[in-house]
Amino acid sequence: MDAGAPRLGCRSRLCADRGVHARGFTLIEVLIAVVVLSLGLLGLAALQGATLTLTKSSFHRTQAVNLAYEITDQMRANRASALDYAGDYGAVTCNTEFARGGSLVTADLAEWRNALACHLPSGSGSIAVTNVAGDTRRFEATVQVLWVEARLRNEEGADQLSPDEDDHTRRQIIFATEL
Repeated sequence: MDAGAPRLGCRSRLCADRGVHARGFTLIEVLIAVVVLSLGLLGLAALQGATLTLTKSSFHRTQAVNLAYEITDQMRANRASALDYAGDYGAVTCNTEFARGGSLVTADLAEWRNALACHLPSGSGSIAVTNVAGDTRRFEATVQVLWVEARLRNEEGADQLSPDEDDHTRRQIIFATEL
């Protein structure tokens, strides 16, 4: 069959030549589809990275809240010595072989400080205890839990924090309750 002759069922010259041009056009469509798919996959990978970072941050906040509740529950259980729990408690090294000892207040605080160190990066805390309206049987406790998180970056890759801060930022929760 002659290459320039129209195919069966095709009455014009445009119809006969379309087969030659359509092959190149299909290749361009495939290349564009691959580029679009690649950009979508890169966006998905970036989204997954952000999700992991924010999940870790959320996990740390949850741990901090749980640790604040834990020490206030221990203070409620030992209400007679509630004022003895007050103080600033810096970061310690995590001890996985921790054993309680000493008085109840000392043991509670040592266990809490160890839990801060084991569950939060550079975890530390402070506790303030005051009497409520002069009533010696009612106390108000304020627990502050602090930890360090890696610096978050915005969409352009720029720091969200001021340039004079280091690569980490301190996070905190403050929990106040009546015992």
